[in-house]
Amino acid sequence: MRRNLFFAVLMAVMVIPMLSNAQQKPFKLGLQVSPGLGWINPDETTGYESEGAGFGLTWGFMSDFALTDNYFVSTGFNYLSNNGKLQYIQGHVVDGVVVNEMTTRKYNLKYIEVPITLKMKTNQFGAMKYFGQIGFGPAFRVSAKAEDSYGAFVEDLDISDDINLFQAGLIFGGGTEYYIDKSTAITGSLVFRNGFTDLLGAVNEAYDPAIKEKATPFTVQLCIGVIF
Repeated sequence: MRRNLFFAVLMAVMVIPMLSNAQQKPFKLGLQVSPGLGWINPDETTGYESEGAGFGLTWGFMSDFALTDNYFVSTGFNYLSNNGKLQYIQGHVVDGVVVNEMTTRKYNLKYIEVPITLKMKTNQFGAMKYFGQIGFGPAFRVSAKAEDSYGAFVEDLDISDDINLFQAGLIFGGGTEYYIDKSTAITGSLVFRNGFTDLLGAVNEAYDPAIKEKATPFTVQLCIGVIF
């Protein structure tokens, strides 16, 4: 217990001066929009193969909380789009008969994400600052749509029951802030999300009922915003 108390006091001694020495607003708020590409990486032992990327648009609010002049905790709220294509064998009812067909499914998945990252900014050079960030992105599914193509058929589906409610991934990014006055900046960054939780939540009966589906999502986005 004494050791835990020692470390708690040590952390307080380190963090409190950083908070008190920040020479700027304690927090900033902003808006951003993020077009990007998403793809899905399946476990191929489950009978799935990746069939390419899909375009998606993410938008949301962002906030930076100052630790020091150059270090921030960045969080916010995103309406996150995850897209991609998978190919696999699936059973379909054709003329009243279940037929196993090679199927290409185009995913259109929407999540509410609350990212938490550490943002590291340079000092200001003219009107510019540069930054890198790394963190974690927990997200909850709000919509799951798909387009299945098999044989001569194309079918639009709601696949909410086949997609796990929760997903999470690592966030890596880097970009710039262009200050148009002392506190307002236009931001631009490239952000990569590396999913590490299973996206799929069902079993493919047509391939092997004993094997659970498994795949993880990835996105690359160009984030453009303004922060005050």
